Amino acid sequence: MNAYAAIVQQHYGLTGKWQTLGGEVAQNFRLQTPDGTLYLVKINGPEGERELALQQTMVARLHTLEPDYQLPHVQPTKEGETSVSVGDDRWLRVQHWVPGHQLGAVHPRSDELLRRWGELAGKVSRTLEGLDHPAAHRAYAWDPS
Repeated sequence: MNAYAAIVQQHYGLTGKWQTLGGEVAQNFRLQTPDGTLYLVKINGPEGERELALQQTMVARLHTLEPDYQLPHVQPTKEGETSVSVGDDRWLRVQHWVPGHQLGAVHPRSDELLRRWGELAGKVSRTLEGLDHPAAHRAYAWDPS
């Protein structure tokens, strides 16, 4: 993490307390700056720039959803870039932190919560409908299709 902290300080001008988060493919960290601002630092897996471009395309399209939904915003580097190479076809990017809880950690799960979750899933599906990108044609171990 020290190497990533140096990269974030150099390219984003951000320092603070780092917390390691989980992730299936990407390495994820929560960064809290001295003034209390929270960021998500993501280092993508070995799939490289194509996967990162797909993710950025999807998030840009999702920003057309209702304004009530909080979605991540990419924090540009001091040079105005959206990501920084960390070698081995891996890229680091910083996003504004979106507060919330993982669904798996919410107990009990009320009928209202599950209804709203399903409603959101439907809106996301409709918003992403028809989106095609070269990096979208790959398989994940958890893909049910």
